[in-house]
Amino acid sequence: MYHSPQTAAWWSRLGYARMLAKDFPAAKKAYDEALRQNPGLNEAVRGKQQVESLMAKAPAAN
Repeated sequence: MYHSPQTAAWWSRLGYARMLAKDFPAAKKAYDEALRQNPGLNEAVRGKQQVESLMAKAPAAN
């Protein structure tokens, strides 16, 4: 998908890419933006839940 910051699906896919890169805070921000634009976007809802779960399991950075 081309870069289109006004498209919720684009933000959701960015969140997924950031999650794969283990950049969980950036992934959560991207999913938050996707959900701000489209609160009913299921892929963003599921992605954000997954990222929050991974963040909860990750050891705290010192």
